[in-house]
Amino acid sequence: MRITVQRIDIPKGDPRTYLYAPDDFKPFNVLCEANAFMLGGGDLWTRFAGSGTRGYLEICRKLTGNEPNLSFTAIDVFDDTSVQAKLKELSNAGVPLNKDLPFVKADNLTSTNYRNGLVKVNGIKMHGLYVSTPPNLHLENASLFDNTGVPVVIEKPIVRPWELDDLSKLSKNIYGTDFFVYSSAFQFLLAHKSYIDDLGEITDIYGRCVEPWKVDRPWLLKEEKAGGGLGLDGGVHPLAMIDVFLRELTGSGLEDARINRVFRGRYKEPDPGGSAETYFNVHAEVNGIKIHVDAGKGIGGLEGGGEKIDFPYYGITIVGKKGKLECCIGTQYHDPYIFSSIKDSRPTLVVFKDGGLGYESVIGDFHLSMLGALNRPQTSVSKRVNSAAKAAFNSTKFVAESYKLCPDIDTSLVLGENPVYNNDNNQISGTIYRNLKATHEPPSVKYRVKN
Repeated sequence: MRITVQRIDIPKGDPRTYLYAPDDFKPFNVLCEANAFMLGGGDLWTRFAGSGTRGYLEICRKLTGNEPNLSFTAIDVFDDTSVQAKLKELSNAGVPLNKDLPFVKADNLTSTNYRNGLVKVNGIKMHGLYVSTPPNLHLENASLFDNTGVPVVIEKPIVRPWELDDLSKLSKNIYGTDFFVYSSAFQFLLAHKSYIDDLGEITDIYGRCVEPWKVDRPWLLKEEKAGGGLGLDGGVHPLAMIDVFLRELTGSGLEDARINRVFRGRYKEPDPGGSAETYFNVHAEVNGIKIHVDAGKGIGGLEGGGEKIDFPYYGITIVGKKGKLECCIGTQYHDPYIFSSIKDSRPTLVVFKDGGLGYESVIGDFHLSMLGALNRPQTSVSKRVNSAAKAAFNSTKFVAESYKLCPDIDTSLVLGENPVYNNDNNQISGTIYRNLKATHEPPSVKYRVKN
């Protein structure tokens, strides 16, 4: 028997997906010059600073009637032979490059840039810095701007686990973020608490960040550069969502978690290079709520891998005594959605058509931070930035503590397999092929859906 689902489609550009209201912009003059510098980034430039900026500029125009005076300078992103070609690519992608300084070498980024209360690079004032290099360079570069007042946003994972204490000593203008927390589906859920209330008492939260096997960043599995493996690179995403959700629900986040069980695995074939884990699984508990998170590449096999799943999944599932709710932030294969299944009620599917992964709102909050939002702690922007920063720190620290409990990596896994636990002793008793389609295919496919 097929289940009839109530479907709610939220079109792209619907104000219900905005994190901003017109009043949020009133304390700030968006026409003020804001020169953003972005260090590193690779393909983040086109999908983050490109699509994210386009989305944010459109929101700003609709809500204020003005085009923000926001521009970007790339720092040492490309080798010398490809600079002009890459800059043209970025411009075509919608990145508003600074006409006077579209590109600068990283050697020009030093602590001597800070003088007389201003930070200038090649004569251009820096209003904000986004650090998206490999993690081994995060702390080093962010530290240059300690106590300058310039907002410095660090891409996840914010630092390597052994650098967390050093990061915590830096001034508040240096902070991390996580675009999963900013995703349209997750922010919609936080703004519509009735979906959560309908679940009754929360008992479990599941988080997943899994992808087919493809490692396009060679440093990703080299612990000295990345700080860890895919638990740190991917696991922090759903953990950041869980941290924010727990603090909204109970006032306590992952800093109060008790970690019960950790598994780190590494596939035998293909040889992933490096030495870190390709699969991460952790079970914990916070205030009686059980947390289950896994992350990795290759869980479903190779990309385009036939019978086993070959597309990614990102999101969390919240289970209560009255039902469960899935919040998927979307992938290139399907739109973000919220799927609520409550006992004795018609299931509800909320689909965010062409919904954002959160890039536009990360760019927006970065821009408003450059205009002084962090000095206005009561604004919604400042509260959201601080919440995301806390989630980025807590999720990284949580994975770091997990690593301590499981220093050894199981190297017996075959590509496409997941570990199965013996509940009596928490030991691995075997592996199975997990077909993610069975549980995480978009509900619009699994069920007959009526609008």
